[in-house]
Amino acid sequence: MIRAIEVCEETGAPISEQQTRRAPNYRVLRIGLTMPRAELYARINARVDAMLAAGLVEEVRGLLARGYTAETPAMSGLGYRQIELFLRGAVSYEEAVRLLKRDTRRFVHHQYSWFRLDDTRIRWFDLTTTPLEEIRNVVVAFIN
Repeated sequence: MIRAIEVCEETGAPISEQQTRRAPNYRVLRIGLTMPRAELYARINARVDAMLAAGLVEEVRGLLARGYTAETPAMSGLGYRQIELFLRGAVSYEEAVRLLKRDTRRFVHHQYSWFRLDDTRIRWFDLTTTPLEEIRNVVVAFIN
């Protein structure tokens, strides 16, 4: 309330007049990428396996050795939390992998809640049927 009075005294106009919505002075292209759930989940599983093969366990081990903990914000990302549980001995390696895959699927599910397929502001592309070149062309046409 105090701020509203200050703004009114400074500008001579009520704050409500100054808070009207205006269209942004830029254009927005929202692109969403999707695919059938079964294929998406298979890709998630393959990605987790690739992350593990690329040294995720060693990375987390190194971070913990440098003093990072499970409570550190940088350790809150997918993978770090689950592997930290394994390294601490709270779960087996197999369970950590299962949790990581499950939590990644849950994250994807949340993204589908945040970015709805029926949101007409988003231009959705099914990656199993749309060539990447077509998506690129949409972006290029928007920019030009």
